[in-house]
Formats: sequence, C-alpha cells, structure tokens
Amino acid sequence: MHLFWQRAMYGGFTTVVSQNEKGNNRFCSDYDPTQKTTWLMYLDAVSLYASTMAGEKYPTGNFQWVTDLTEFDPLAVDCTGDTGYLVEATFTFPEQMHGYFADFPPCPVKRPVSAEELSPRSEMLATLLGLDPHQKVKKLVADLHERTNYVLPLSTLQFVVGLGVELISVTRVMSFSQAPILAPYLELCLRLRAQSKTKLESDILKLAGNSVFGFTLRDCLNELDVRLVYNEKAMSKLINSPRYEKLKKEYGDAVSLVFSDTDSIVAKVEKETEDSYSTDLIPKFGDILDTRNYDPSSPHYSLERKKRPGCFTDELGGRILEEIVCLKPKSYCCKIKNAPLIIRSEGVPMSTQKLFLFEDYKKCLLQGDPKTVEFKRIGRKRQRLYTFSCSKIALSSFENKRFWLDTPLYRSLPFGHAAIKTLSSEESQLSRS
Repeated sequence: MHLFWQRAMYGGFTTVVSQNEKGNNRFCSDYDPTQKTTWLMYLDAVSLYASTMAGEKYPTGNFQWVTDLTEFDPLAVDCTGDTGYLVEATFTFPEQMHGYFADFPPCPVKRPVSAEELSPRSEMLATLLGLDPHQKVKKLVADLHERTNYVLPLSTLQFVVGLGVELISVTRVMSFSQAPILAPYLELCLRLRAQSKTKLESDILKLAGNSVFGFTLRDCLNELDVRLVYNEKAMSKLINSPRYEKLKKEYGDAVSLVFSDTDSIVAKVEKETEDSYSTDLIPKFGDILDTRNYDPSSPHYSLERKKRPGCFTDELGGRILEEIVCLKPKSYCCKIKNAPLIIRSEGVPMSTQKLFLFEDYKKCLLQGDPKTVEFKRIGRKRQRLYTFSCSKIALSSFENKRFWLDTPLYRSLPFGHAAIKTLSSEESQLSRS
C-alpha cells in the first residue's frame, strides 16, 4: 500500500510553452496598431499550498483495497464524503481534444525524454551547445500520450474526465477514511498571515503552512538512521539488525499559455480593450483577484481579498508586461513598462542575476549562444567550510520537455500531439525531394 501511494507523488510541475511573447497594445512603447491587440498577464496563486490543503480532506485510516470493481463506478462516486479513493487508471487524450490540451495537458508523467522525440530545432540546439540529446534524466513531462496504470486521486480523475479525457479502465482502487484534519491549523496560519503587517511576519506564517506540505510528502524509504558507535560489539549489533479551466473557459482560443510554474502562470490574451487588460480581467475574475498590490489611487485597488486562499494576485500590480523571454522553466526575463526587469535563473545567485540584461536573454534565444557566469559560494566538505569558485551555464535556450516548432517560431507542442506526426511526415517528404 505504501508503494501504491508513493506512485501518486509526482512533484511540482513547471513548463514553458512559448519562449518569446510581446504585448501589443496602446500602452506598449512599440505599439503597432496594424497588428492584433495582445496583453500579457502574470498571475500568482495566493497561498497555493496552504489553501489547497485547508480545503481538502486527508486520509485518517481504514486503508483497504476495493476487491469488487464490477460494482464500482469511478465517475459516479462522491469523493467529498468521509471515504476517499486512490485509483490506478488508464486513460487517453482524444485527438479532437489535442488543441484544447496543447498548452497544459493534465496529469504529467516523470520520465526521460528520448532523442527521437526532439524536434529538428531542439536537435540543432543540442548540437550547437555540445549537449547529448540522449539524456537519461527523468523530468516531469506533460504530454498527450496515453496514461497507462496512472495512480491519482479519484477526485482528480473525475476532474480531468470532465475536461475531455477519455477513461479506458480502472484497474485498482484503494479506499480510506478521510477528514479535514489540517484545516484548523492551516486556516489559522492563513488568517494570521492576512493580518500580518511586515514581510518577515508574512514569510514566517507562509513557511509554517508550506512546511506541512513538505512534511506530509516525506519518503520514509529514503530516510537514514545514522548512529555513532564507539566499539566493535555495538557496530556488529547494528549491522546485523533487520492545484486552467477558468481562463480557457472565458477566453477560449484567444488565450494561450506562455509558461507555468507550480503556483503561477503567464498567459497571452488577444483582446481588443480600450484600457489595460485589468479593465477586462477584473470584471470577469474580480471574485478571485487579490489587488492589494495595485496603486492605491487605482479604481481596482482593494484589500477585500488580501491574501485570501484560492485567489490570484497580479504579479505586475496592474503594470504593462511588454515582452517576456522564457528560455526554459525557471529561467525567464520580463520587460515591464516603467519598472525594473523581473529576472529568474535557477541555480544562479541573486547577486549574479542582478547583472543580467534583457538583451542577454534575447541574444541567448535568437542566436543560441549560452551565457556562462562565474561566482563564489560557501560550501562544506568533510565538515569544514570552504569558499568555492563556480563556473556554470546560466542561460541556455535548449529545452526538451516539449516539441519546439520552427513555425511559429518559439512556440511548442506537447509530445504525443497529433500535429507532430503531420510535421514529421512533411519533413521526410522534403528531405527525399
């Protein structure tokens, strides 16, 4: 049973769908009225981990296998009661739904990406950068291939089937008693955080909630029992002992995903509006938008939903995102009108990131040239502290979690998309001719 639950843990998902997008509206410095009006929005979930855990019921006991699956209808079972279910299911993404799921396929899988799956553009970049395309590192990939014996909560299965996923079979089911055991503590953390007056106080309360999430995911099988022993007899004894839907529903094909982190997204919306997208966004999503970071003089400024669980904040505070370059997950740069750049480059110290320019990201994307940085860090070796000099590639445009296209440039498709087969056959015909 423990191993069955372990298979349901996949990790935090991040993705880049488009490596370069520009906003085009009358507030942008290089606005072109002859082109479509587009807006870029950067939304971040408020207290994603804590609010999700506070609203969910957790297993409390009575774990048992459901032996008679002939009487078990997975789509009719009520998952909100006192009994929860973890299921092993096989399901597929119908080809007619590939367009709908192209930006954000649900239920990612942890697997290596083979060289045969890469697009010609990705293969060219790998050769240019001297990278081995036959990487064996497992990544969390959201593709459109069939999910076989995929373990997930029944409530999640019901949700994705409602989106258009086709359920083929359910092969194993585990039932258990469930109750909102974490709700009182997490609701207290959320309430106190909403009342906090300093960033330090807010961060401490945020950690108090998020740490519960990490603690519940501890893998006991990987824990070590380390003991210091001082004689042979004692040593001998030890050795021998045995959280998509809302934006897509409202804007349809006019909205496309640029990138997604675990608790935030950047989306592109093609929308004709007289004012900034906030005049269109707030009337439609005002009930879930926390606008405490807007200018107090703005008509949209409000403290009504300050740090309310389940809401989203506009990371730009109503400012205009003119252009974004996303090289890969957790490596991007946002150009904001009349505001400093937002820069992220995972694994690089913040002091070094502050030296990056928007042009560095753009050059890396357009020319394929990686950017190498050198920095110092304090590390430990054999229980002693040392200062290490490090050199690493900070910026690289090679990204292999999706199939990157030549047309439109810097856009991508998930592996398994029906259009990839068409593109591959067209390229084969061109190579023969």
